[in-house]
Amino acid sequence: MDDLAQDINGFISEHNARRGMQVTRDAFPAMHPTYYAPSLMFSDQSANGPPTQSIDMSTASSSTLMSSCFDSHRPVAPRTASVLTEPPVYPPLVCEFIGLGGCNEVFDSFNDEAGWIAHISDVHLRNIFPAVCICWFCDRTFKAQSYSQADAEACYRKRMHHIAKHIRNDVPRGQMRPDFFFLNHVHDYGLIDEEMFQRARVYHEAPQIPNLYPAGWRPEYQDQRPTQLETSRSRHRDSQRYHY
Repeated sequence: MDDLAQDINGFISEHNARRGMQVTRDAFPAMHPTYYAPSLMFSDQSANGPPTQSIDMSTASSSTLMSSCFDSHRPVAPRTASVLTEPPVYPPLVCEFIGLGGCNEVFDSFNDEAGWIAHISDVHLRNIFPAVCICWFCDRTFKAQSYSQADAEACYRKRMHHIAKHIRNDVPRGQMRPDFFFLNHVHDYGLIDEEMFQRARVYHEAPQIPNLYPAGWRPEYQDQRPTQLETSRSRHRDSQRYHY
């Protein structure tokens, strides 16, 4: 009799337990994984079931794990092909001795400005820097604080960085002008030969009139006088023969 009572009680307990699990599953249906925010899924469920209290979207967004990740790392709007642009291409840095010795070395004006200055300083100037120099493009003058090697080098480097900014700003090459302070310096220290120095000295910024003689030029009268005299004599003789 006791065994029968225990079996009945066990059956009833097991039945009640199963019934409770079914009620729980009906009350809270299984949630399937989804890419959408839980707040959006809640709104779909409420349409098919009994009305529930409306959910504050801002609160629901900040209360989920996914939304907290987006809150801490806000996604950047994807760039389209039309928005993406190529990096700017700057004109190259040319060697300062391109017109004084035929050096054709060029350097990247964005990534190798230091190499450009080092090339001119070491290869061509031999680290003998001018105390005074000017910009290639504007009228800015650079003067060293003293004639020491350190001050002259600092002054020259400052000038070259200034010139590099002009080149990156794509200043027309037609605005380049020679630096006669620099020209005299490299000539005095034997860094260019006499022929190159004389060729560079005759540069003029203003356009020159063709067939214009330099100042102080005089015609060579001695070479012309015999020809003129001979011409006049021959004409005189012809006129005399024609007269007879």
